[in-house]
Amino acid sequence: MNLDNISRINLIIQTVVIAAIIIHTSMIIHRSGKRSMRAAYFIFGCISYLMSNLYWVVYVFIEPDNRMPFAANEFGESATFLLFSMVLLLTFQGVFADTRREVVLTVIFTAANVALWIAWSGEWVQDIVGGILFGYYLCAVVRSMKQAGVMSRREWTGVGIGAYLVVVLQGIIFFVPAEPAGFLDKAVYCLLYAGILFFFRKTIRAFRRNSGADEQLCFSFAGNAWLVVSLYMSAEPIYQVTNFLITLMLLFMMKAVENKVGEA
Repeated sequence: MNLDNISRINLIIQTVVIAAIIIHTSMIIHRSGKRSMRAAYFIFGCISYLMSNLYWVVYVFIEPDNRMPFAANEFGESATFLLFSMVLLLTFQGVFADTRREVVLTVIFTAANVALWIAWSGEWVQDIVGGILFGYYLCAVVRSMKQAGVMSRREWTGVGIGAYLVVVLQGIIFFVPAEPAGFLDKAVYCLLYAGILFFFRKTIRAFRRNSGADEQLCFSFAGNAWLVVSLYMSAEPIYQVTNFLITLMLLFMMKAVENKVGEA
């Protein structure tokens, strides 16, 4: 099976899973009789994601060799980030914690990512606008995790160093010959997947230990955010693996939202 077919199958699987998540979460709200704005924002975020994927499905099958314009998929992804952000911001709106340092560092990290995207694609407007909205999502994730107190100081340090190393190494790759660039590229993947394993481990542990919906929300949404960062930095075939892992993390996000509705 060639890579194009794997990509199509992966996209269709993700689209079906997102549709199932929308239906399941809607049924949970209906059965519980509770009006949860968090769940509503999550559902609309998934609908936006679904619209983005449906656009991709049509594009891949009709005009796979043409340049993807700034169109429905970009708007869908941006809407997803904003709506997912609202799930977290609503959950922790009454919790006080000084998150200024973390937010500033996240903004710098986002700016570095946007610079890399522009260097790779040359799409200034698309990458800047999309980067601002994605950065808002990252800030919401970081702020919520700090407010919930779900990570130790050592874990914050490790994640922060890993995140900054990723963008620094990606930047260095532009200025070194092919052989060391290949080595650095592998090092970046190791760092990205170390982060992916960390967030999957913390998410699964939060569910297994029944640590509460707040912690489950934090780690599943943080895992999603890290996976999206990793996706944007991945080439084929790693891109397809990362995208499949995003599909799996969406299921954890759904369950965390469901548990939060149950707590209300």
